[in-house]
Amino acid sequence: MKPSLVRLALISLGFAASLSSLPAQAQKTVDQCASTLKARGYNVYKMDIDDGRIDDLAASINNQKYEIKTDMNCKVLLEKIDY
Repeated sequence: MKPSLVRLALISLGFAASLSSLPAQAQKTVDQCASTLKARGYNVYKMDIDDGRIDDLAASINNQKYEIKTDMNCKVLLEKIDY
């Protein structure tokens, strides 16, 4: 390879690596998502990470149990009564 092509390849790899790390920095922890739900009045009693991208939480409010799924930025994707 010519030196200019090697340099371009290295710069491209560095740029790609920096882009792949951005979402991880923006992601919140499952504890932060639970805190968000607690602020809405939920009592969170179970927290799991389904597939590394979705938080699966079990919570209750007013003696009613709920199943709640959030993305890694704490956006609620599913909030349904758990029978």
